[in-house]
Amino acid sequence: MSFFKGHAGFNISGSKLQIVEIDYQDDKFILENVDEEYFSEFWTLSDSEAKIITILQKAYNEIILRKPLKSNLISFSLPDDIFKIIEIPYEPALSNVDLKKHVDWELSVIFPKNKPEDFTCQFLLKDSILFEGRKNLLLIIIPKKYLKIFHKFSVRNNLKLKFVDNAHIAATSIISLENSEQLDAKFLSVLVNEKTISVIVVQNGNPIYFKISPIKSASETIVTIAEEINKVSDHGIDKSQIESFYISGESISEYLLHAVKENVDISLIKLNPFNVLHVSDALNDNEIYREKYNSFTSSTGIALRKV
Repeated sequence: MSFFKGHAGFNISGSKLQIVEIDYQDDKFILENVDEEYFSEFWTLSDSEAKIITILQKAYNEIILRKPLKSNLISFSLPDDIFKIIEIPYEPALSNVDLKKHVDWELSVIFPKNKPEDFTCQFLLKDSILFEGRKNLLLIIIPKKYLKIFHKFSVRNNLKLKFVDNAHIAATSIISLENSEQLDAKFLSVLVNEKTISVIVVQNGNPIYFKISPIKSASETIVTIAEEINKVSDHGIDKSQIESFYISGESISEYLLHAVKENVDISLIKLNPFNVLHVSDALNDNEIYREKYNSFTSSTGIALRKV
């Protein structure tokens, strides 16, 4: 018996809202809807709560005018530039209280103008790549104000918010589903956003390496991807042991794929999140579903999160 209920994944970038809605019927995950709407104006991290909610509401209204959601359960995947990713050594002897104090100290160093309680931190325990037998903690940090914003949006629209996660971590769940029989293998994922390029190496369904790099314009995309793929070797990851290299996000052209191969001699695979789903017949003529699938990895990944 599955406990999965209908669930909609909302992915937010600086310029648009993307929605993927998934239902579970007859032991199958069914893609019910895929849509996107550009915001009436760009939003930034410095914008007020009211402005962000207003911009998001306008885009959401346009989407549900075309096709209302069937489910009231939603989750958000958010862009890399909202998050801070750090890795620290893990000491098994530390109590939970001491570990929290250590993390709070790290936060006070990174964000000296804020209090540790201003942030929510996700902990991922992983093997140290450079020091055999040791563990590290991967900390994924987000200001709590964004969680409050998306909670208020959900309440305003009679929706139940289940999860908020990083867009790239949400996207990597698709890789794990596509390679469910090879979980011990390593997979590298590149996510291209408007302001960032991020690289994750996944093993056993969890990140063992995560790096976010800001870009000023699209002209930096190819060289940044090539540089960041090469940098994984500096962190003790042998590229020859990576099973497959995936890419998703906006504007993944054949030229980009060819240029990256020329630079690092690696063939990137465009990730299609809809390959792990059964598709409603109504979507066969949907242009977004057919042509822009690669930019919906995050919204699909968060929609597949078990609720």
